[in-house]
Amino acid sequence: MSFRLKTILGVACIEALLLVVLIIGGLTLLQQSNENALAQRASSTAGLFASMAKGPVLAMDLATLDTFVDEALKNEGVVYVRVTGRDGTVLAAKGAGAVLARPFVADLRVDQVSDGVFDTYAEVAEGREVYGRIELGLATAGLQALLAEARRQGVGVAVTELLLSALFSLAFGTYLTRSLRRLTRASTRIAEGEYGVQIEVSGRDEIAATARAFNVMSAQIAVMYRDMERQVAERTAQLSRSEARLRAILDNMGEGVVTVNGDGRIESANPAAEKIFAAAGALENTPAERYMGRLPRLQPPVPCDSGSASTREVPVQRVERAGRRADGTEFPMDLTVTPTAVAGEHLTICLVRDITRRKEAEQHLAEAQQQFLAAAHRAGMAEIATEVLHNIGNIANSLCLSVDEMRALVKNSKLAGLKKANELLTAHKDDLIDFLTRDSKGSKLPEYYIKLGHVVSEEFDKLSAEMEVVTERVSMIKAVISTQQEYARAESFAEELELEPLLDDALRVERMSLEKWGVKVERRIPELPPCRAQKTKLLQVLTNIIKNAKEAMRDNDQYNKPKLLVIEAWAEVDGCVCLSFTDNGCGIEKNTMKEIFQHGFTTREDGHGFGLHYCANAVKEMGGTLQVFSDGPRRGARFELRLAGSRSSAQGPDLKRKAG
Repeated sequence: MSFRLKTILGVACIEALLLVVLIIGGLTLLQQSNENALAQRASSTAGLFASMAKGPVLAMDLATLDTFVDEALKNEGVVYVRVTGRDGTVLAAKGAGAVLARPFVADLRVDQVSDGVFDTYAEVAEGREVYGRIELGLATAGLQALLAEARRQGVGVAVTELLLSALFSLAFGTYLTRSLRRLTRASTRIAEGEYGVQIEVSGRDEIAATARAFNVMSAQIAVMYRDMERQVAERTAQLSRSEARLRAILDNMGEGVVTVNGDGRIESANPAAEKIFAAAGALENTPAERYMGRLPRLQPPVPCDSGSASTREVPVQRVERAGRRADGTEFPMDLTVTPTAVAGEHLTICLVRDITRRKEAEQHLAEAQQQFLAAAHRAGMAEIATEVLHNIGNIANSLCLSVDEMRALVKNSKLAGLKKANELLTAHKDDLIDFLTRDSKGSKLPEYYIKLGHVVSEEFDKLSAEMEVVTERVSMIKAVISTQQEYARAESFAEELELEPLLDDALRVERMSLEKWGVKVERRIPELPPCRAQKTKLLQVLTNIIKNAKEAMRDNDQYNKPKLLVIEAWAEVDGCVCLSFTDNGCGIEKNTMKEIFQHGFTTREDGHGFGLHYCANAVKEMGGTLQVFSDGPRRGARFELRLAGSRSSAQGPDLKRKAG
């Protein structure tokens, strides 16, 4: 419904309502006034007739009463007149026979009359004595005709007024909505993309002010649209540059990057991934399970209102499994799976590394470990030997990386060009001066030798740096082996020991493993009295506890938590020496706290369940205690080791337990 039609209908409805109220009110007033006048006339006429008939009634002069009744009927509107005596006897009566024949019932109000005759009476009295009464009836037909005519005229006036109101409303609405129609047409043009449309403005009323504001708004929209187009063009160019930069990074990464959609099909893969799976240009739109196996189902983070942050940590899962190349051959791979959501679509980003060479090295290392374990078990040093070999293996892996880097430097060395340059010089040794000054190739050789010198110097620096790394790793292997040999020669009885040097040896054994896992060790070791323990067993206990804390923090990277191991020590008032190892790893459930030191209990898939069991038994044999505390899953754990002090510590200073 248009605004003009609403205006016309609104004015017409208001006019009709006012007319109805006016006509009904007027007719009601007219009816009430005429009814009151008729009732007043009837009452006055009856009273007048009663006064005139008093004498004949008192004298019982019936002839005079008949004459009086005849004269009374001559008054306009009088239907009948009846004179009755004191006892109700009719003394004289004339008028309409049908009306006279029915019993007399006085009417109190004109609007209650149903027979067309308003009946009233007046008593004939002298003093307080009533001698009779005058009954008469007045016709109400004239009043009804008058009211009917008034209704007809009122309806006619109302219809005429409504028609005139409709015409005036149409003209007025058309005038009022003329500017609004122009605004509507201009708005439609803007909606169709014709920004900056202006409309003609005339007058100073509110609609004209609205039109002027519309013109200003339209001009501003045009300016904003041009600015927006410019910004979109700039942003598009920026996105193109970012996309090109990102594509260049992905194309030159050493690791394979594969994007998998919600249907489990590969959407994109960088060249490194195609090389790893030996499927150049054939990975896209193929099932990811064919190459990487079934991927874990991880929920992506929920975005905030800003769309850039998330309401929880991003889940990341890293696994080692068998991958499958396009020709069906399998190979070991390191797979990191990260879920994400782009424009409401669930995507999985897979980072793929071919770890064939690492697995081969680990296989060789495992074989060496098996051989070493056999001898270590026979010598009673199986657990420490395993850890030593593990750390030597970590160092060996680092050595392999350094050797690979040196091999790549040698393979890609620019010294190959030196041979060609020397061959040119040898070929022109008889005319060397002319060759170096006049020949196009010979004249470039001095500059080439200068540049080659810089390049060779850089390559030498890189090789020297890698050699330093190799030397450092070899020294670390020597230190680990030396520590192992020292404890292998240790006696198997309890002796007086300084705890801190023993802790240093345990950390040295685990050093490479801790560095590889990214574990930060924070030590809070004050000066301590000596304790009594069996050196080899205590080293194995400390090594196992450190190793257990390290492995408890393996999943911290998934929750962006740093890996922190806090080692504290203190002396009790009774001379006992205590060590605590607090990690911020996976924690321990309450229902497993009592089982953690039992033989065979483990929470790791590759665990054997005898490490902590051995530690608890060994500490008990040395007269100490080993306890574990945890606030629950993902709240970390604290292992507290308590060892007996030496006999001489009783004469030492009064040592107090460290607070907290």
